[in-house]
Amino acid sequence: MSEEKNTAKSTGTWGGARAGAGRKKKEGKDKTYVIFFRINEEENNLLKKYAEENNLSVGLFSKKAVLKTIGLDNDIQQ
Repeated sequence: MSEEKNTAKSTGTWGGARAGAGRKKKEGKDKTYVIFFRINEEENNLLKKYAEENNLSVGLFSKKAVLKTIGLDNDIQQ
């Protein structure tokens, strides 16, 4: 039985990536990044409160707040 496995692997008839297969990589402005940061419970509650008051998700609210702080809030995509 182990000989069959070795024989099958050595023939290379399956497995591996096909050329052009899979998801295409994004480039330029289409490429996005994920940023993580830790906050305590009180900060989390405040963040949720302000996001809800502004009808935004916590993620978008955080993004807008950071970009506004560094002066890049003119063209924020949702």
